[in-house]
Amino acid sequence: EADVVFSPPRISPATGTNLKRSRHWPVFAFSKFLNQFAGLRIPKEKAILLQILSGASGLLGSCASCLFRTSFLQGRPFSTDHHHYGDTAWTFQNLPEAILAFHPDPVARFVVHDDKADRFIDKKQIYRLTDNLGILLQPQLRTTLMKFIQASQQIDQIRDPHPRFGWWWMPAAWRARSQRNKSRSSLIQALERS
Repeated sequence: EADVVFSPPRISPATGTNLKRSRHWPVFAFSKFLNQFAGLRIPKEKAILLQILSGASGLLGSCASCLFRTSFLQGRPFSTDHHHYGDTAWTFQNLPEAILAFHPDPVARFVVHDDKADRFIDKKQIYRLTDNLGILLQPQLRTTLMKFIQASQQIDQIRDPHPRFGWWWMPAAWRARSQRNKSRSSLIQALERS
């Protein structure tokens, strides 16, 4: 009864560099949690938290390894306004209505064509997508998410576009980093609660 079934892709070529880079993808990083729902629907709040914690990487990973219900995908096109992460934007925008299921076995390959290609991420877009999805969270989690976004934005102001020399000596950077990590830990704990 799912609208989208996703699975971990096989990385190809399976070089050490490619495998190291991909192990941080949400479908791999959250595999222990996802395996609890193998072949089952993922509860909506859990799916929302997973996507929020996935950020620009996107919970579904490469949509090449996803199976979509045709009737659900029709009328919900992938964004062309979100650089290389239109599939991530699609997930943020459609997750409120989508029923997700996880299949633990790889059914598709993700071919890394150019691992040196620059990937631009508009962080403001990601924060906006995250904030819009976060509206569906319970009030306490919504507050935690707002602290997470605010701390992340403060870190961006200090460090972007490139880390300033000696940023780690700035007390404001450490306070923001501490708040971001604390908020992220709270979101992960909420995810892991049964």
